[in-house]
Amino acid sequence: MATQITVLKPEAIDQISADLQASVQVQVDQVSGDAEQTALDRLAAAESADAAELASIKNITTSNPTTQSQLTNVKLVPFRLYSETVINRLSIDVIVADTAAKLAEVGIYNSARELLVRSGPRELTPAGEMIVAVPETNLPAGKYYVGVTTDSTIGRVGVNEYGGGEVATAAFPLPNPPASPTLSAAAPSVTIRQKYLPPLQGLFEIETGRTVRVYGQDASNRQPWGLNTSTFNMAMSIDSGHTFIDKMTVPPGALTTGAGIADVIVEGGKLYVLCNNLDLHESSDLSATATWTDISCPVSAGLSSGNAIARPYGLGVVGGHIFIGEYTSGAEVRTTGMSPGPDPVRGPRIFRFDLTARTWALSAEFLSARHIHSFHNQGSVALFASLGDAGWGDQIGLQRLTPSGIGAGPGGTDSWLQWTTPVAPRTNHYPVDFLLVPAAEFNGESQNDAKFILTSDRPEYHLLEAARNNTVAGSVNMGVQTYQPPGRPATETVRSLVMDTDTGNLFYWTAETTEPALFMSPPPYTQTVKLYDFAPGEANVLLRSVYVNGYVMMFNSRFRVEKFVGQ
Repeated sequence: MATQITVLKPEAIDQISADLQASVQVQVDQVSGDAEQTALDRLAAAESADAAELASIKNITTSNPTTQSQLTNVKLVPFRLYSETVINRLSIDVIVADTAAKLAEVGIYNSARELLVRSGPRELTPAGEMIVAVPETNLPAGKYYVGVTTDSTIGRVGVNEYGGGEVATAAFPLPNPPASPTLSAAAPSVTIRQKYLPPLQGLFEIETGRTVRVYGQDASNRQPWGLNTSTFNMAMSIDSGHTFIDKMTVPPGALTTGAGIADVIVEGGKLYVLCNNLDLHESSDLSATATWTDISCPVSAGLSSGNAIARPYGLGVVGGHIFIGEYTSGAEVRTTGMSPGPDPVRGPRIFRFDLTARTWALSAEFLSARHIHSFHNQGSVALFASLGDAGWGDQIGLQRLTPSGIGAGPGGTDSWLQWTTPVAPRTNHYPVDFLLVPAAEFNGESQNDAKFILTSDRPEYHLLEAARNNTVAGSVNMGVQTYQPPGRPATETVRSLVMDTDTGNLFYWTAETTEPALFMSPPPYTQTVKLYDFAPGEANVLLRSVYVNGYVMMFNSRFRVEKFVGQ
């Protein structure tokens, strides 16, 4: 008969695990064939049962749901810790979803109902478990409350009718303190999750200082492309980056002062090379004898500003057009909101190149943003653009363009649709690069909806999230997916996000930091672990990272992806 074990002290888990494993002994003596397999199956089953029992002690469930409730105000549910506990995420059960981009927030109050830690506004997920990260917090033994609130009048969450909680005056986001709490028989069913990730499998191997600098990949076969620094030829791999084959020469002028390669894509059987100075080069084909054409956007009053530069992952493709966006060097392009730039009415621009007509046109200008961070292709469906920064207006965040919107804007511009909004109560986060990630599950925790995961250009946070489906464009919230781990440099931001499509694990690099490092986050992306610290002076140029067949490459680094036990 199984024995229930309750442990709230995280550091005790490993010892208990060792003790349990040591207690499981299956003698296999002078048996063979089916008998041996049966004995081994018993051992595996026993070990699996122990693992399941250990998994059950990492979480604190306030109460199991008996019904569902509409959260029209602030709900508080009490819980008690009997030993010091480190927590970093909470979860609630969404019973009825709200497709109108409505928000929810969860947090923990102390016994005096002072707010200790909060998730920040998050969009209500589709029905299922909704797991949200909070800053890693050490909670001493004592009494606490979990607070749950939403601005939805439709969404319902799991509630225990007899859990014994409190109801406070309706408010969103979570108030501090909650106003006029009164006793209530019903309380939301919440799981407070202790900081825990399974051990790593020890697969990680990194090779830095490689001869070929990887800048992008061919989307059709996922194979990487880069620059061979020994031969100064563009090179491609057919074996996941183990080796590279030289192809055409590097575009003329691409390696000169002020240039240098920022991004590379393959489109329509041609290679496109974007340089740091915003120059764009097109190859005639993908052969070793390919020639180059300079198709850079002209500098003129209606097009490029002349002081714009390219960001890595700065190329986008949709609807037979290539898109580039303006970043700035030195004086800012725009003037409203922050320091004046060279043009009194100018904002950062996106330009498009018609692959058939061979012409450039203004795609859009954004007077309420500072610059264009990056693009993400949703196949042939849409192109997303990321804009920054905080304090520069209400167009920061994500903008979306579909093929039908090309040329459909005023004066032949494009009809970009604002996807996220920084207007309160939604948050004004702004990303650098981003991915669409599918629903995923690992270690008993699930992300039950496909959405964007984005790297934060704001310190204190590593990963952000934004809904993709069942949303109201222009009202989509960008919330915090993963908080910066304690002790990291205060200036730290995040770049170069990539996903291992076999496991769903995400990998990313830190930037603007005195401690550059490589991190890994498994589904549902509420926790992260550091894999590698870059040594002082070690090359750590942050460009587009690519994944193929168990390996990630970025600039002159290549590593074998790590996995957690259970993956």
